[in-house]
Amino acid sequence: MKFRFGAVSLVLIFNIICFLLLCLFPHVDRKMLLVSMGLCCGAILITYIAIYAFDLGDPYPFLVVAMLSSLSIIILYSLGIQQSAQYENPAKSLITIAHNQLKWFLVGLGIFYISYFVYRIFNGWKRLTSVYIIATIGLFGITLTLATALGGARNWIEIGGVGIQPSEIIKLCFCFAVASIFSAKPKLEGFVQKTISIKKQDVVVAVFVYMCLLLFLIQGELGTALLFFMVYLAMMVAYDVPFVVPLINVAIAAVAVFAVVHLEQHVGAFARAMDRIRIWLDPEVYNFQSELGKPQGTQQIYESLKAITSGGFFGTGLGLSGAHNIWVIESDLVFSAVCYEMGLFMGFGIIMFYFILSYRGCKIAMEVNDNFDRALAICISASLACQAFIIIGGVTKMIPLTGITMPFVSAGGSSMIVSFAMLGILTAISHKKEKSKI
Repeated sequence: MKFRFGAVSLVLIFNIICFLLLCLFPHVDRKMLLVSMGLCCGAILITYIAIYAFDLGDPYPFLVVAMLSSLSIIILYSLGIQQSAQYENPAKSLITIAHNQLKWFLVGLGIFYISYFVYRIFNGWKRLTSVYIIATIGLFGITLTLATALGGARNWIEIGGVGIQPSEIIKLCFCFAVASIFSAKPKLEGFVQKTISIKKQDVVVAVFVYMCLLLFLIQGELGTALLFFMVYLAMMVAYDVPFVVPLINVAIAAVAVFAVVHLEQHVGAFARAMDRIRIWLDPEVYNFQSELGKPQGTQQIYESLKAITSGGFFGTGLGLSGAHNIWVIESDLVFSAVCYEMGLFMGFGIIMFYFILSYRGCKIAMEVNDNFDRALAICISASLACQAFIIIGGVTKMIPLTGITMPFVSAGGSSMIVSFAMLGILTAISHKKEKSKI
């Protein structure tokens, strides 16, 4: 591959300009910001050079991720500077969250290398279908046993003072399991097979997916359940399935909706789902308070839409929005914060970044020879794209708002590490694509 410095230089220039702008604010730790800028730019440049120097694979997915991660760190520092100027000792320091996000970004790069080489060295991934399924169900069991409830969902486990979100690890196991099952499907030929001939793999993957959805419903993880279902639909579109299979899934979905609507008084998870749907349909007359007593429904949607529209096309500028007062601005509503300070154009840019990332993933899948590599590349690309769609659709009131992270942008260690692991695997598959061309 021919080294192209122009592509990575844009990411580096963006980092340098934004960090220097933050240094202009009074009473900020400029040394800390300059060190953070150096670490961020240095890590990106070294990894980009390594991808080219050692021919690791397609560099463009990493470039997109580097831009999204840089944007995450910069916007969190911006919000933290505003918060520290208003409060001396805030209950939740956004500056500390920004520090942690930078640390998780550096750790994520380490995970990127580890997942890359582990996936390339071991060649028996397609034969471990049972292991992936057992690992997924086992993680669900651990979550239901040890997890604590946060915002109505049991999705956090605390180990040594560090919070871990098992649903992120489950997502990676789910991708491997679904890819392994779909890659083993025989090619359908003839009218009968393409219409009503259901294969063993169709039944196995359907049972596995709906079991995961049920367990997520029990946990109260509505956003991740929707993500898994969307990935399953994407895989059905990408692979040959009999025409009757989508019809059966539509029927199951209809029954599930009927059950949610008519059993909400008896099942807590159904009641939470209906709460979010009512808030989405008419936030003015429905007000929902979370278990923590903080606004999670009507006010959260209002604040999100107000933040997105208040910045206009070009934004208020870094550190000038006042978005630090919005609840969970660092995670659920980080897209709104970006639009507030950098404008709607940057919001559209983020959407395009995810589109490019999913496009490169699908391009890698189409050009690789191995069936499992192809299925896994599609599954990872669909997972990242659908996850971004769910949270961006939620904060813009396109769909009901659910608590799910924006890959590489929302604050959080579990999401950052698993997302970088997915990126490492996708890059490893792209290396096989290059070899297959030769």
